Amino acid sequence: MRFRVSFVAAVVGVAALVSACSGGSSSGSPAAAPGPHTLKIQVVAPPHGTQGCYGAVVHRGTHLVMTNESGKVIAAGNFAMTPGGGPCDFSLTLPQVPDADAYTLKAANGAKLYTVRKAAATKAKWALTLVAKGNTLKPL
Repeated sequence: MRFRVSFVAAVVGVAALVSACSGGSSSGSPAAAPGPHTLKIQVVAPPHGTQGCYGAVVHRGTHLVMTNESGKVIAAGNFAMTPGGGPCDFSLTLPQVPDADAYTLKAANGAKLYTVRKAAATKAKWALTLVAKGNTLKPL
């Protein structure tokens, strides 16, 4: 009987150690890493002949601000041409993005372009690909 109790205690101890080393999540999925995060954004606007990019609310040099759910600006940057992309492909990397429940992308003039929840950004591995649709951005 003493051996059985010791064996059960050893198994429980190993299970606790494995759980602690794996972040303690019993669901089998890894917990989201705490911030800061690096968010990569790529925007594709449909080309419109020689007139530029159709419906593009984003162009090379467009200033973008990111706010949290309270409306506080937490990151900002300017779009650049996507290396190896088409004439209407723009990208931006925002380093050091702090944790928030939701992130809203706004044009410099304050126009709301897109909102993403932290869970969706995490699922997308902090890399968003969006398409310009009218005065907003939509998931591609």
